Amino acid sequence: MIGPIITTRKSLLLLLVLVPTAVASLRQTKNVAGGSISSAPSDECESIGTASQNTASVLLNFVGDGGLEDSDYRDLEAAFQVSLANVVEDSCFDLENVMIDTSTETFDDSRRMLLLGDGKNNYQRNLSGSAFTFSFYFNVVYQCYSCGGLYLGNDGSRRALLDDGTDRLLNFHSELPTRNEFNEAFNNTLSNDPSFSNIQLKIQGVKVTSELEERQCHSQKRSFDTDLIIIFDGDIEECNDDVLSVIEDAVRKAYNTMNLPNPYSCDTEFRKIQHVNCIDRSPMDDGKFILSFSLEYECRGCWQGSESPVLFGTYTEDSADVGRSDLYVDFRELGPKEPECSCDKEAKFERAPTVEEVTKALQRTLDIRSDEGKIPRIGVVVVGEEQEEKEYCCSNDYKACKQGAWCNKSESNCGRCNGHWMEVNSCGPDGIPRWKECTNNVDKCCSPATCTFVNGYYSQCL
Repeated sequence: MIGPIITTRKSLLLLLVLVPTAVASLRQTKNVAGGSISSAPSDECESIGTASQNTASVLLNFVGDGGLEDSDYRDLEAAFQVSLANVVEDSCFDLENVMIDTSTETFDDSRRMLLLGDGKNNYQRNLSGSAFTFSFYFNVVYQCYSCGGLYLGNDGSRRALLDDGTDRLLNFHSELPTRNEFNEAFNNTLSNDPSFSNIQLKIQGVKVTSELEERQCHSQKRSFDTDLIIIFDGDIEECNDDVLSVIEDAVRKAYNTMNLPNPYSCDTEFRKIQHVNCIDRSPMDDGKFILSFSLEYECRGCWQGSESPVLFGTYTEDSADVGRSDLYVDFRELGPKEPECSCDKEAKFERAPTVEEVTKALQRTLDIRSDEGKIPRIGVVVVGEEQEEKEYCCSNDYKACKQGAWCNKSESNCGRCNGHWMEVNSCGPDGIPRWKECTNNVDKCCSPATCTFVNGYYSQCL
């Protein structure tokens, strides 16, 4: 079965609620059973510098059953502490507290994967087949001496430590765990520690750990409309209003979950789909059908530059950017609300999710909704954003089109007319044409003209 196709047409149109935890601050000698880390600071620690209290936001992606009760959240917090204690060898690291962000979590069965028969056996089936994965944000409070983060093992944190001082400092903090070491320890805790038997049937293990960092972003959000075309493989007669509602939610979920912080890519314009509405459906001759969607999405700064805003990213020029190969994301109908302007510290590429990545996530989301009994089995063939046809003309003043058909016929003709080839109506109604005064409106010149100082009393768009 092949997956969906999407297209769009565009027109312009926190964080953490900390839940008290029963786990106290850990300032004892390392103990595997108790999960404690560190003792009173030694002379060697103090020789590095002054201890600082730090807060890390960590996104963990799990495989298992997404519906947890309040006590399960407390067990996960404790398991985090025990697991980190088992891999931290740094005597100058002190873990103080771990809390799950439950500000966007609910506790009803609608968020769970529909499993049949023995739950644990089904999880094993899901692990080898189509795993149900979900994510939680953890707020981690710790103290350390000049460490570059909660985990070590990536080039960025090593460079930060080297910039901080000496090779000795780097070697000292290399005793902090890598993400993979932490994941392995967490999975061992969930599987083997009898203290967490209550969640062993609900959570099979952790797949991906992301440590977040704040990124500089535009201070404003704006909303845009676009149209999306998706071709499905299935029976259009089965797409009643209830099925369409599930598909609409799946489209929104597939895009937004691929844009959560992850070690692969970071969308520095932080796009997020707000609303999806199916506006048309039509059958095709080969057993497929087309659904057209109207989307509203928000972003930060994506309207800047010469190009119109777009929903999907494109692969970077780096040959290593071949697209995300995994789907370790959150597949619940609802999901975690990410901190504003945050990405994974190790994100390799700066771009929005590509059409191919979202298509893959959409197919997986629809498969899960089918397993849950909410929709029939359907395949996604093509996903595409429908682009508006742009009209161009030849202009002298960067605002109005020249008279005469020949100059407006092509860009090459326009050049021979000594004109500027531009998109029609690209300069707004309040834009100032070339050669006009801009003394009191220095930011209003039609591009590529800029407001140029002529004398003490007069500026002109040139």
